[in-house]
Amino acid sequence: MGGRVKNRNASVTQGPPRLGVLAAGGDPQRVAELSRRLGLPVVECNEAVDVVLAVAPGYLELRHCHEDWGGVRPDPAGIVAAGRQDPLLRAVGPGCRLLVDATAGLGTDAVRLARAGLRVLALERHPVLALLLDEVLGGAPGGELRMGGGSLRVEHADARERLPHLAPVDVVYLDPMYPAKRKASALARKEVRLLRALVGDDPDVEELLSVARRAATRRVVVKRPQHAPALDAGGARPSGSISGKLVRYDLYPPAS
Repeated sequence: MGGRVKNRNASVTQGPPRLGVLAAGGDPQRVAELSRRLGLPVVECNEAVDVVLAVAPGYLELRHCHEDWGGVRPDPAGIVAAGRQDPLLRAVGPGCRLLVDATAGLGTDAVRLARAGLRVLALERHPVLALLLDEVLGGAPGGELRMGGGSLRVEHADARERLPHLAPVDVVYLDPMYPAKRKASALARKEVRLLRALVGDDPDVEELLSVARRAATRRVVVKRPQHAPALDAGGARPSGSISGKLVRYDLYPPAS
């Protein structure tokens, strides 16, 4: 929960999220560099700002200025490979040579699949999230991080524009922002709440699904919470689903 900038403007202020770069003990030159690179001001985390990219000694993280909990950042070292019986890996299917995670987010599922032996290209259109994912690669040769029997590469790109220009893709994976429950028995975990504050909802996800179906040669896999309806892209409905405990993976055939 998954490059994306356009049409993402929901936040705690009901307008475009107020973003900035926070100097959290990190190198001042690095703070200034990231401020210029992202076009964001250097700020303090207070009521005038929603989400900040905190530059701490040796790492970057996202912090929510209206929530009383610590920061969030990609953590590939703490992510285990998707096992053979994992619903996600079963949804992808055997023999996948190239999977594109078109909504990479914090990269959790992309890392799980790469560790399971897949070659994964993670696309993230929000510049702050893309930068965080790129930092995780740690300057790997060619921008590709080897892990397990697979590999992971990150690109800052809008998947709707990038997918048509890629070489044949076996599977496209979509993990759009979950629709909020009308009555939630518990607060969503902090990563989801922070991502929603940063990027809002995904109003163009059905357009992305249509593009993904034209790019995939085997299938498109869409991660959905159990309570949410299936996505509809021009009348296309799932050909099947694989369920886990809390989520399901809807399977869409390639567009004819």
